[in-house]
Amino acid sequence: MDLADALAGLDAHPWACVSHAYGPAEDLPDLLRALAEGGGDAEEAISELYSCILHQGTVYSASVDAVPYLARIAAAARPGTTEVPCLLGGLAESDDEWEIAPGAVRAAVATQIPLLIPLPQVSRTASSARTSGCAPS
Repeated sequence: MDLADALAGLDAHPWACVSHAYGPAEDLPDLLRALAEGGGDAEEAISELYSCILHQGTVYSASVDAVPYLARIAAAARPGTTEVPCLLGGLAESDDEWEIAPGAVRAAVATQIPLLIPLPQVSRTASSARTSGCAPS
């Protein structure tokens, strides 16, 4: 997947209508773009994303909306984006949901699984979980 596909629709999305830990999510397009472009800004962007859409383990409406972009960014496999599957895993694991339907973030991540499974870091983790007895058989 190329960068343009990963970010398709990003600027047209109504980010001001969804919230993260610090209020309206109008800053998410810039953070997602910086992450997708890799380089020096990617590390700061992933840190900011953890802070605002998975703040101390809590997820928000903006978390749900960020998931497809994060999955596509991970699939684009740009330098500096190897942490994205971990962020997606943290989002899916959260049971601390702020003003959203229970399981909404988990469901959003689940819809992205076909895109994520081919990623080397995801397939290695899944393989390791199966062989260690951590995954259901």
